[in-house]
Amino acid sequence: STFAADADRPVFLMTEDGLGKLQVPHFPLATSYAEVAEALDALLNEDHDFGTVVVDSVDWLEPLIWTEACKRNGWASIEAPGFGKGYAEALT
Repeated sequence: STFAADADRPVFLMTEDGLGKLQVPHFPLATSYAEVAEALDALLNEDHDFGTVVVDSVDWLEPLIWTEACKRNGWASIEAPGFGKGYAEALT
């Protein structure tokens, strides 16, 4: 987070509450894939002065993507469709 805060005009897309005392522009904590997509959509379609999007953190984003893949496919878990297949589907 500290390293990314020095990027060119950063805005943080938070998937975990890890900013601590950093005073940087950021979206509210995203707790679902839909909230992440909504933030990215706003950056894509609305005027702003940001130059860098920082996902903090990617390892907390991954389970949000898995949950969305399960929801879309009616799976109980990302491993339900068989070895590696759920993770592969989550990439699409």
